Amino acid sequence: MNDQWNFEGENDGTDGPKALRDAYAAQKKQNEELAAQLSEMQRTVKGMALNSTFDSLGVPAEVRSMYSGEADPQKATEWVNQMRTAFGGAPQGAPTPPVAQPPATPPVAPETVNALQQFSAAGAGEHPSTNMDELMQGVAGAGSIQDLIANFNRAH
Repeated sequence: MNDQWNFEGENDGTDGPKALRDAYAAQKKQNEELAAQLSEMQRTVKGMALNSTFDSLGVPAEVRSMYSGEADPQKATEWVNQMRTAFGGAPQGAPTPPVAQPPATPPVAPETVNALQQFSAAGAGEHPSTNMDELMQGVAGAGSIQDLIANFNRAH
């Protein structure tokens, strides 16, 4: 009888031709190698995410080595906040006390601005502005009737 499908001889008691069994074994070995590579890459990515979390929380490298939990950024953040609370620090995201704001500086008087402009213009070789120039600038910069009246009163 002709063994066209290679069922006899090298059958090993399993079903299917020898070439298919060999291909299946090679594919299975390749899948195991790829699964091992994938696991290693996942561990690397989780480690990078954990290091990024520690960096954003300002945790020094010496303290990072004490963390023995999962490589989950959320759990690492909780652990860091627990340690900060335990050692008397404020947890990340805790409200900070308000900082006293310095008083706002009063706006510069228009006369001072005009004098500074004349001083700058004189230094640049330009002629100092005249009252008419100041009036025209006031008219051009007026945003309302009250601004125009104030500009007129300043001229007199």
